Amino acid sequence: MKNSLIELSDAKAFLHEHFGASVQQVQELGRGEWSVAFAYRFAGHEYVARFGFFDEDFMKDRIVAKYTSERVPLPQIGEIGQYKNGFFALSERAYGNFLDQLDEHAMRAVLPNLLATLDAIQEIELSDTRGFGLWDAKGIAPHASWQEALLDVVNDRPGKRIHGWRKSLEEVSGKLALFEQAAALFATKVPLCPNERHLIHNDLLNRNVLVDTHRVTALLDWGDSRYGDYLYDIAHLLYWWPWFTQWRNIDILGEIEQHYKAKKLDVQDFHERVWCYQMHIGLDSMAYHCYTKRWKNFEWSAKRTFEVARSQ
Repeated sequence: MKNSLIELSDAKAFLHEHFGASVQQVQELGRGEWSVAFAYRFAGHEYVARFGFFDEDFMKDRIVAKYTSERVPLPQIGEIGQYKNGFFALSERAYGNFLDQLDEHAMRAVLPNLLATLDAIQEIELSDTRGFGLWDAKGIAPHASWQEALLDVVNDRPGKRIHGWRKSLEEVSGKLALFEQAAALFATKVPLCPNERHLIHNDLLNRNVLVDTHRVTALLDWGDSRYGDYLYDIAHLLYWWPWFTQWRNIDILGEIEQHYKAKKLDVQDFHERVWCYQMHIGLDSMAYHCYTKRWKNFEWSAKRTFEVARSQ
């Protein structure tokens, strides 16, 4: 694991050194595994400063920001630079409540617009990029097909951010067998997944979507974005829905099906595709929790993945 991320006092010191004493109201907005965000006020405007271990995440945000529209609201990224052993990025500030902190009533209110936003992302033109899977700061992904990108989830490749996860998996009794059983089930459905190439956010439920009543106001942090089948983000909602117990009374699958029905869309192999992607998300989550050695979260992901497996 990396060293600890920057704290509020150091963020204040950096911003005052960078802009002068007129920087005001510096406050932490939230922190994740790889970065932390701070709001600040300067020259009468509100901004966000993020500090992280990987400049690639910030550069990906800058690439995606060019796709901003009324239907896909994306904050514009300004300066990106180096800070001590990591990097910083300065951007305009977006406002709203975090999607994953909404109660049932608020989620029901915004869900139609969230699904419409995912529809709009599906329409984004990617002709100036290439490849499938996790893409880099140049807009290039390493795989020749979507199926190849999916199947790579079982490989612990050097150079990956969580390299070493498989060694941790093998060190804990019973965990490897669980992973390999899920991987074998997952692989049976990969041939049904179309070789479509759309922009996938891949991290919608981790304080990365801001909403205001009935609409999405910003999509944040595209560091884990992929190129592939647009239904992957739908599967992301389905897989993680039970984690948010306040939404237990919302039939998310039914809402998604009704959304496509209202659009008169007959999505080929819909259930098989989202089942496959949920299994992939489960495997990816299990690998991540092996890397972090958060075994309680590993157990939740393993349980959830086999719930998905039994639903097919």
